Amino acid sequence: MKTMPLRSRLLAAALAMLGAAAAQAADIPLDPNLVALFADLHATTAKNNPHQRAGLERCTREVLALNPRPANVLFYGDLSFNHGDTNDYRLLRTLVKPLEEAGIRWHAAMGNHDRRAPFLAAFPERAAAAPLVPERLVSRVETPHADFILLDTCLEGPVNGGLDDAQRAWLRTVLSGRGKPVFVGAHHPLAETGLATLLAASPACKGYVFGHNHTWRQQATDGVQTLCLPSTGHWGDIGYVLVRLSADEAVFTLKQHDYYTPRPAATPEQAKPEWAERVKRNDGSQWRVPLKGDESGFVPLFNGRDLTGWVPCNVPAETFFVRDGMIVTSGEPIGTMRTEKMYENFIIDFEWRHMKAGGNSGLFIWSDALPVAGSPFSRGIEVQVLDPGFNVKGKNEWYSTHGDIFAVNGARLTVAGRISPNGQRSFPAEERTRPSPEWNHYRVAAINGDISLSVNGKEVTIARAAEPRKGYLMLESEGSECHFRNIRIKEL
Repeated sequence: MKTMPLRSRLLAAALAMLGAAAAQAADIPLDPNLVALFADLHATTAKNNPHQRAGLERCTREVLALNPRPANVLFYGDLSFNHGDTNDYRLLRTLVKPLEEAGIRWHAAMGNHDRRAPFLAAFPERAAAAPLVPERLVSRVETPHADFILLDTCLEGPVNGGLDDAQRAWLRTVLSGRGKPVFVGAHHPLAETGLATLLAASPACKGYVFGHNHTWRQQATDGVQTLCLPSTGHWGDIGYVLVRLSADEAVFTLKQHDYYTPRPAATPEQAKPEWAERVKRNDGSQWRVPLKGDESGFVPLFNGRDLTGWVPCNVPAETFFVRDGMIVTSGEPIGTMRTEKMYENFIIDFEWRHMKAGGNSGLFIWSDALPVAGSPFSRGIEVQVLDPGFNVKGKNEWYSTHGDIFAVNGARLTVAGRISPNGQRSFPAEERTRPSPEWNHYRVAAINGDISLSVNGKEVTIARAAEPRKGYLMLESEGSECHFRNIRIKEL
């Protein structure tokens, strides 16, 4: 009588155990406020890497043993070990079956070890679904209190990741004007996505979650709270993360099983003592994220009473003054008032209104202290504050009245998004400015040379690679009365 090879028997036994666990727990409810996060699965049938499959199986068993169980499991990339090998995805198909049988939905991002075509060949039902972004595997997972977005940063070859313009535009639309909290994520670190400015400027975005580095680590990166996940079984920190959501907060809890690099010890006795100490120290670690009104870090830039902290540059004292809790500029003469302090990476938030149709003003960022010789303005980047009444048909092809961003007097930037016909200004993608005397809200994020402007709750204008990247903030006087209020800033 023929017998199955040992490896096949072991795999069959493990799958039987998983299937039995799923069957026994068939009456356990699914909790939409529980989400399990797996990363760097590296599924493979290679004989010299059994720990990867074993680690994933252990994570799956623990999820199935929960009562209630999470309604969703998110895979943060590197599903395959052998760079998109068809057999890796066939094995993964088998390994996720117990989750599917238990009614748990799983969602996957692509990592640098993955390839889209063989993945979709192994999971044709996912290929049949309409993509959120063409030719990319992007997921949006909704829960009662916060949503999770998985982006596709796989470049199909390089170890590093990247994000295409289509995904960036889709995400910008999702985040704009959004009230419900969201956690954005992908396989690769935030620095490789180019999303820091967008995410830092979005009140809805509560954090960025990623894999790739196989290490449990929570930190702030360019103004965004980030969480790096462990691997389910490859090397480094081994385990998974369980997220419990409520109306008030999201609690990310590490379930750490092991630690090793680059391979596990052959026997427990061979494990280094410091590895065991790391597991003991890390297991149960939490990242607690407030979901309600978390605008921490902002401080007033205007106290509502006087101009403490502000300095007139080239205008008399009466050009800028305080009235009824507002900074008022008379508009005469043309010039600026700057902050006493210089700023580098920040988000500034304020409201403004013009008191006559066609009024003109502006916010300068990263500006020099003094005007350029022969000009009323310093070198810097201007975020235009212009009333729609200035929009004269046939004369405004080179500017708009809804939030242009452009360089002034020797400063430099790379225009992006919608671009003015003369190529010198970043134009807003949408017209959202309200006419005089209505109030408008601006939020400007300026991070590492990248700038984004949100007008009345939605990001509309972006620019890249500005120089300089540190300087003063300035309010502009240019011809007519303009009011500013509720000015606050968050340094990053």
